[in-house]
Amino acid sequence: MSLQERLGAALDGVLPIQQEDDGASRIYDWAYGGLPPNNTANVLEPPLRTIFTGIHLAGADLTVDAFRDGLLRAPPAGGGPTEPQVSRGEHGVWPDFDWGGSDDIAFIWWDPTATGEDEVGNAGTGMYRYALDGKRYTLGHMPSSTEDAGIFDVDKSVTVFDQVPEEDRTPDYPPPD
Repeated sequence: MSLQERLGAALDGVLPIQQEDDGASRIYDWAYGGLPPNNTANVLEPPLRTIFTGIHLAGADLTVDAFRDGLLRAPPAGGGPTEPQVSRGEHGVWPDFDWGGSDDIAFIWWDPTATGEDEVGNAGTGMYRYALDGKRYTLGHMPSSTEDAGIFDVDKSVTVFDQVPEEDRTPDYPPPD
């Protein structure tokens, strides 16, 4: 049995970050001049990004096949601590053709003593910790032990990032007029 099966601690999602720092909220703020009315923008944005990426890369003749081919042409993206790596097709990530999208995982565990806010801003006790500050792993590059994975090492874990890691930051552009 593999390490991730033994631990049951793989997460295929994003790390919690402050609403004003997540990419979706920053884009919303750029477009509308303020934060979204709730913090679900970071959950709703990835499927919309997938749709727009497929349409954009489909080219001038938008068909189902062109949309699919556009998504398959898109290079792998993400892979930083707060952004899972996503790709489709043959990019050398998976041994077989990849229809799924998500390429990597982060190891987590539940800390019943950690305090902070939940997904809707309520303060409480008990939070997930992300091992090794959210380090992500792809197939064939998994750690071989719980120690190597940083599981249960509070000093090398994070519950919420104070700042978005540099590689995951949304670029700054002048807002529209």
